[in-house]
Amino acid sequence: MFAHARLMSEKFFESERALDSINRFLSKAAKKGITSSDGSKVAQCVFIVESIRKQPTLWSDRCSANIEWLGDQILGYLDGVDFDDPESVERVFVICYRLLSEFDLTVPRGFEINHEFQIVIGKMRTEAVKLSGERRQEIDWISTAMPVSVLKNLLHAKGLADIEKFNSNLENIDKIQERINDKNQSQIDESNRLSEKLSEYKNAFNFVGLYDGFSEITKRKKIDLTFNLAALVLMGFLVLAPFVYNQFKGGFFEESMQSSAWGIIAYVPTIGVTLILVYFFSGHIE
Repeated sequence: MFAHARLMSEKFFESERALDSINRFLSKAAKKGITSSDGSKVAQCVFIVESIRKQPTLWSDRCSANIEWLGDQILGYLDGVDFDDPESVERVFVICYRLLSEFDLTVPRGFEINHEFQIVIGKMRTEAVKLSGERRQEIDWISTAMPVSVLKNLLHAKGLADIEKFNSNLENIDKIQERINDKNQSQIDESNRLSEKLSEYKNAFNFVGLYDGFSEITKRKKIDLTFNLAALVLMGFLVLAPFVYNQFKGGFFEESMQSSAWGIIAYVPTIGVTLILVYFFSGHIE
């Protein structure tokens, strides 16, 4: 059973075990002088086995049902063949007939087997009806029940099951598409909502920035105004200082000085400069 499982994990007739059995069978036939063209049952078996050796992958794919059912028994019959024993030859003949029948049954549409194969199939069917007893029962089963079993095996194959599942999914494609559209629409709505929020945050940020900027300008303006006012007061004192100093130094309270118009006129430039400075600084204080 373990050997069969190992062989089934790869192409059956490509395995080393299968190729050894095939080559051993053909070597025995060659030693007996049996060829695939002499028309006997053994020659028809040699033709089938030679074809399997030439195209092991093709035969493994086309005869999957009998490989699954018989497995190592196929190789056992080939290994144990005795061309001098009619019973042994008939067992190999039935095995080859089973494989050839399934091969013919599973040929894809539009790919008919060649003329040489058709001749061998006809000869094997002619020889098959000549068998008797247990072998004849096997031939009848191969001709009637085996095609139905092969078709059932194909219908339950994994590939067809996947196709059926795919067809079922196609029926629900509208519902699936509708769910996808709903999901996409919800994502679009969420994106729009986030975009609106970002715009609000941007406007709020700009307003805060402008408010902070104007506050800073107002603060600097107040500082400048305070400095200008202090400078104006200081300049006023500095401008009046010489006038006051001269008045006190020259005898401000002297009667001659009080009645002298020229003493007042002497201070007109100083008073003019004072008025100009007041006018200039008043523009900066506003």
